[in-house]
Amino acid sequence: MNVCNLEVFGPVAPVITAKDKDEAVKIANSTEFGLGADIWSGDLARAEKVAKRTQSGFVAINGMVKSDPRLPFGGIKNSGIV
Repeated sequence: MNVCNLEVFGPVAPVITAKDKDEAVKIANSTEFGLGADIWSGDLARAEKVAKRTQSGFVAINGMVKSDPRLPFGGIKNSGIV
């Protein structure tokens, strides 16, 4: 999907299946962008381990990526203003 190769700022939710968490991390990290990521899991310890491997400026666990003007917020790679 072309949307997976763009930095989209809108309510878009492409679904990509992965065989396991290692493949999911590989897919997530394969993008040239890294502003924010969401991880959803019933196992908080496992989600935290996956979050540490995710190349993103911000990772939310069981929640949506949000920003607060009182806190720093930025991405990595080619994310945001370059």
